[in-house]
Amino acid sequence: MFTIWVHATESGAEMDGAGVNQAELAGHKRGVWWAPVVLALASACWGVSVPLSKKAVAAIPPVTLLSLQLLASIIVLWVALLLRRQPMAAVTDQPITRSDLFRACFSGMLQPGATFLLVTLGLLLTSASEVVLLDAIEPIIIIAMAAVLLKERVSSLQYLCAIVALCGAVLVILPQIDMAAISWNGLAGDLLVLAGLCVAAFYVVLSRRLISAYDGLHLAAIQQSAAFAFAMVALLVATLIGVAPLDWRVIDGEIVCLVILSGLLQFALPFWLYLLALRHMRASMAALFLPLIPLSGVILAYFLLGETLGAGQWLGAVLIIAAVLASFLTGKSAH
Repeated sequence: MFTIWVHATESGAEMDGAGVNQAELAGHKRGVWWAPVVLALASACWGVSVPLSKKAVAAIPPVTLLSLQLLASIIVLWVALLLRRQPMAAVTDQPITRSDLFRACFSGMLQPGATFLLVTLGLLLTSASEVVLLDAIEPIIIIAMAAVLLKERVSSLQYLCAIVALCGAVLVILPQIDMAAISWNGLAGDLLVLAGLCVAAFYVVLSRRLISAYDGLHLAAIQQSAAFAFAMVALLVATLIGVAPLDWRVIDGEIVCLVILSGLLQFALPFWLYLLALRHMRASMAALFLPLIPLSGVILAYFLLGETLGAGQWLGAVLIIAAVLASFLTGKSAH
């Protein structure tokens, strides 16, 4: 989920505990023409991964799918780290402390572990288009959670943005609450996705200092490895109680490619591209690319899955994206 790293990197950079001279770091950011292109690719990767996962989860149980996706991602991340050979600490050459390693593992179990488990379960019940649209409200949830848990100041305009985004989310979900025939499965799927977004927002609040203090690729590898361990435990429990066992007869070359591709596009590749672009532009600029996530997801869901949105859902999508962009730009101008 791209919005996690957009908000966490920007807010984490403001933490005094990281001990980073931000003026000096900002001076080292040299703009290059390809940085926006890479950032656009990163957000598009996140968007298209949702319809791919939706197609895969129709054949593979959610917990099994998440485990395989994370396995593909961490293999790529650890190979990349071995090839790059860069110290983990972003500020000093000191190794990660034991307490920070514990925090990194715990936050990894939250996100992507618990977050994507809930989202993948939601994908089984609702449409990919609704998932990518609901995912767009995550920055608003992060701001609200930071205000409640960290007592951060929230402007009146940001409160207004939160209300507008909430109205947009209601419009997206509204077709599932038709009083004539409520789609309980679809509604449950949307609620599972929203629960996953709340877990992801709590992850951002929990790991802001880690993101600013340590190299992002190392941190991603540790967190996703912890998430993989979490997913394997969940898979073991699901197997023992006989919940949705994997039918090996449905596994073919197309499903294998879907699992690997969705895992790389959802976890390893977009984060890697985002970090590459972030070396040459400010994290706040990434907010301008947020609309590409639901846009790319909805387009692929239409061509791959035949999903369509109603007029009210399109209006909800516009409200969500406008509210998120306004919230980011308002927050930046306040700083």
